[in-house]
Amino acid sequence: MAGTWPVVLIHSNDEPIGHALRFVLQMEKVCAQLCPDATALRDSPGLLQAHCLVLLYHPPVVDGCELSCVARRKGALAPAILLVDAATPRVKAQAAATGIWRYWRSR
Repeated sequence: MAGTWPVVLIHSNDEPIGHALRFVLQMEKVCAQLCPDATALRDSPGLLQAHCLVLLYHPPVVDGCELSCVARRKGALAPAILLVDAATPRVKAQAAATGIWRYWRSR
């Protein structure tokens, strides 16, 4: 499946959101891999091959903007989408500064 389908890594400690995103992406023939925490995404063997990163803003340990920077330092080139509760001007500025491609409201 991952050999022929695009790969998306989803960072979400919110299990219902993560599973819903994975389900929708798989319906579109995308290999969606759920990473329940920042460490799982950072250490994912598919990080460098991913076509897109979906990152949660404000999980317990690392926020998605910081995680995007970590992924870039490891060599990930995929565009990143930030899931946010509210896209405040501060969040938008932080996302832009860290190279986030888009942001989506998660609730």
